This record gives sequence, C-alpha cells and structure tokens, in this order.
Amino acid sequence: MKDIVVHKFGGAIMWSLEMKELARQRIQQTVDEWRMPVVVISALEWVTDMLEDLYGAAANRTWDVSRSQVLDRIHALHTAHADGLLQNASSVWSSLQDITDSLAQNCGFLEQYGETNFVKDAIIAAWEKYSLVLFASYIRQHTMSVYDTTGADLWILTDSVYNDATINNACADSIMQTVADVAQDIVLVTWFDGKDAQWRITTLWRWWSDTSACFLASALHAHTIILRKNVDGVMSSDPRIVEHAHTISHLSYEEAEESGKVVCTKAVAYLRRWMLRMDVANIFDPRRCTIVSHDTPPASKAKLLSYTKDCLLLKIHSSRMTSAWYLARISAMFAEYGINMLLIRNGRDVMYIVVAGWHPLQETLLSTLKKQNSVDVQSCMMINIIWDLDWDVARDINDELRAYEHEIGFGVFPHSHCVRLELLVPQHTFPHLIQKLHDTFVV
Repeated sequence: MKDIVVHKFGGAIMWSLEMKELARQRIQQTVDEWRMPVVVISALEWVTDMLEDLYGAAANRTWDVSRSQVLDRIHALHTAHADGLLQNASSVWSSLQDITDSLAQNCGFLEQYGETNFVKDAIIAAWEKYSLVLFASYIRQHTMSVYDTTGADLWILTDSVYNDATINNACADSIMQTVADVAQDIVLVTWFDGKDAQWRITTLWRWWSDTSACFLASALHAHTIILRKNVDGVMSSDPRIVEHAHTISHLSYEEAEESGKVVCTKAVAYLRRWMLRMDVANIFDPRRCTIVSHDTPPASKAKLLSYTKDCLLLKIHSSRMTSAWYLARISAMFAEYGINMLLIRNGRDVMYIVVAGWHPLQETLLSTLKKQNSVDVQSCMMINIIWDLDWDVARDINDELRAYEHEIGFGVFPHSHCVRLELLVPQHTFPHLIQKLHDTFVV
C-alpha cells in the first residue's frame, strides 16, 4: 500500500472555483509523488447555516416561506455552482436532486413528529454530500480516478450523542481495510458524519473538522496530514490586531494543544498516537506553513499570543472558601447551567472564574451565586502566551510580566504545564497591551 497523505480543505476553499483548482493541483502533486491522497472536504461556505435554519424551520413549523422554496434555493445554489465548475454539469443533476429529495423527506418527518435529534443529524450531514458530489466530479473531469464516500459509509463509528458525537477508536482497523481495498488514485470523504450502533447518521461537533481529519490520519497510519488554509499557517498573533505578526515555523503537540487556536485537544491526541506530522499550509504557497510535530527546534522567545474575547471575570468572596466541598459545589452549579469555565483559581477568601461570551442562563446563575456569596463581575479579555520553556524559566518570565500588572489589573496566572501563561486584560487596554506583549516577548 502506498504512503497516505491526508488533505483537509475548508469550506472557503470548496466555495471558490479558483481555490478548487488549487486544491486539485495539490492533490495531483501527491499522486505524482507516488502517494495516495485521502481528501477530507467540507461543505460550501454558507450552506451550513442554511441547513441549520432549514432544520429549525421544519422542527418548529415556522416557515418564512414554503419548505419547497427553501429547498429549491439550496438546490439552485449547488446546481449553479455545478454550472460554473463542470464541463458537463448535467451529469451531477440527478445526484444533487437525490440529496434534495432526501432533505425534503426528513423535513416532512420533522413537521409531523417535531424536533428529533437523529433526523437533525441526517439533515445537517447533507451539506457535505452536495460538496462531495461536486468536487468528485470536478476531479474526475481531469482524468483522475476517485473513490468518493461519506464518513458513515467509510465506517466511521460513533456513539449516539447526536449533534455532538464522539468517534469510536475501535473502527480504525475497518477504515484501514476499506482504504487498502480502494483501486482508485484518490479517496474523497466527508468529515462531519458517522453512524452509531443503530446505523443512524450521527454528526460530530461543527468545529471538529480538523479532529476527524486527524483521526483518519491516525487510523490510516498516514505519512503526513495537511490542513489547507487560505492563510499562512499559524500566526504568532492575530494580524488584524498585531503589527509584525508572523508565521510560526514549528509547534510541538503541547504548544498546539495549549494555544487552543490550531487544533483541539482530541485532534492532538490522534497526532500523538502515531507521532504524526501535521502541516498547516497556505493553499496558494505550501511553503508558507506551520509544522506541528513531536520534534521541534527550541525557541528562545514566546511563539504565540492567542486570545479569547468577550469574557466575564467573576470574583466570588465567601467565608466558606476553605471548606472541602465549596469548590465542588461551585463547579457543579456551572455544570448544571451548562456554562463552561475557561479558568478557575481559588485562594483562602476569593475565587476567580472566567467564562467566555454570553450564555442564556448566565443571569440566572449569577443570581443564584449572589444569594449566598459576594460576587463581583467584570468584562475582560484573556490572552494566552505560549512558551516552549521549563518551569524555572517560565517563573522568571512570569516575574517580568508583573511589570505589566497595573495595566492588566486582574493578575497573571502561570499554567501548570509551564507552556501557557494566562493574562486577564480589561477590554479597553487589550489592543494596546497585546501589541506591547508581542513586541516584547515574541518579535
């Protein structure tokens, strides 16, 4: 069996005709290198939101226009895309119509029986079936042989947590056997869907596209996984805010994991499983990329400043802070309301909790907390500084950061892994401060 290279293309690339051609060229390069490309594709940009709106309208019976008009709009979008993409667009019309007919059938089920999670997954999974039909046909018209399949048909097995399924690692061997039996040059697969023990379609969390690509790379013992983007790899900070932000050449698994901006924790676990290399590469120029691997050169400065915007800092004061059960009780309250804590630090008489964004039950939770505790609430931003340093060096830099504390106001927290330092920053000082930190510790 040839060495496998897993390519992952995002929705923006699938939407643009120019980028589709670039994607085809990158795939062809892999074939020319006598390797087998396994290509993970996404839906056309904007289709995701359209299908989620379709599900909501069908489940709640709240159509702004008729169901047939909504489905006609989605179908017309893809047939128009086929007309601009393919030399013989009529060759895919029946396949596109089959997907639309299936959507209509599932919408009819929702209108009759109400909101049903497994039917929602069947509807949402359709977004990539459209994209799969179009891209597979585009590849074939360039005389490349293609085996195209959905994640479910490739035997990606999951649990039955619909809309947020988790992949069952035990299916790796069957996936390897399926791909090993493929006679074509290229495998195209949708990333978003799998199937559970009842053979129902399940979908992964919407933002886990890179995770499923990393899982496939792990299951197939791939040579490399390449995340194709329309940006220059992973930047040292947000270039829209920070001048002189640059592409990072190398990141370790730990640095990628701690940044929270490259791939999620589950994806890194799959990379570690077989010590896989992952390239986050610009589709226009693959040399502009960031390499994520287990073996990275040492760095003398910080590599990355990431941030989480629109956070709330809760300062909880209580005389019962030192009680053994207090922290567990507070954590249970947040879990009960489904509110994720980004950061929690507790001392003898005060507890700091940071939550991201706005949650519909936030006010209810705050009201409950204030009944038994003194609670101060402040809006803030959270900056993460990523270092490849040992604990002693990180502690010295942490002391250096104390010089900024009058601007930060809320404190500096060294992370236990000694890779990430977390800074809570007042929103009005954030643009100035992140630029200053980048100039001091990164550039």
